[in-house]
Amino acid sequence: MPEARAYLEDVPLLAGLSPAARDQLAAGFEPFSCPAGARLFRQEERGDGLYVLASGTVALRARTPGDGTVELSRIAPGSSFGEFCLLDAGHRSAEALAIEASSGWRLPLTHFDGMRRTGSVAAADLLDLLRREVAQSMRNTLSSLASAAATVVRPFPAVAPVDAGTAPDDCERLLCSFPGFDRFSPAEWEAFAALARRRDLPRGALLAPAGAASDALHVVARGAVRAGLPVQRGVSQMLIHGPGALAGIAAFIDGGDWPLALDVREAAVVFTLAPANCAALPEPMQSLLGEHLTCDLRRLSRVIGRAQALNGQIA
Repeated sequence: MPEARAYLEDVPLLAGLSPAARDQLAAGFEPFSCPAGARLFRQEERGDGLYVLASGTVALRARTPGDGTVELSRIAPGSSFGEFCLLDAGHRSAEALAIEASSGWRLPLTHFDGMRRTGSVAAADLLDLLRREVAQSMRNTLSSLASAAATVVRPFPAVAPVDAGTAPDDCERLLCSFPGFDRFSPAEWEAFAALARRRDLPRGALLAPAGAASDALHVVARGAVRAGLPVQRGVSQMLIHGPGALAGIAAFIDGGDWPLALDVREAAVVFTLAPANCAALPEPMQSLLGEHLTCDLRRLSRVIGRAQALNGQIA
């Protein structure tokens, strides 16, 4: 679609893609248009694709407790929205309402999934951009929250040691029953084991201190791992990761110093993956990154919402 191809060159979300990748994606975009007052999608609906607005104005709105509605943002021409579903194929966390007659292009999730499953480089590059965008958003949110909560900088305690070596059958035995991991082939378990190291950890063991560079990814097989902000009264829990969950995803993707600490809340078996780029991970693992990353961001948003309801006080 030549018209879409020319327009997508100036969309910020796609700016990091090569011209060839943008052209490949543009072929899958289809036009949309709607009158003022129309809903492009509703909250809790299954995501149907990525939208790029060419004309008009679209408001993203979410329901609040008590059947209220809050406007989260307004989308102007040249911007994209609804992209989370490309990462997790999940439900919409907000509705998109056309404030005025609007038009643009939509990349259907079904088309994008087909590209991804056939090994499209363009699809892989877009997923990488989206993961980085979500990770950066989490970093910005947590950094602001850390400042507001008067977090405490403490000397870095000793981090739990990493055991040497992991057998593929050990990884499979402990993880194969969890969603996503049940899609691994024998070759993918081999690739996972080559990157992972098993750690049997007691309650209280530290996986990563707050404020330190943390670019390893942790897969919880047993027990529970907490992600929290250090505050005057101890640690303010932001997220809890149980069996089958990935911990430290945003830090793994974004790198650099990370505001959250990771520690063991229940005796745990954890597979720590050595720092590696996402492309080095088995394909099902790459899908899990997006699914768990967006889940973490949504959970974090709910935590922040509760904190705001308590006048910004972090317990």
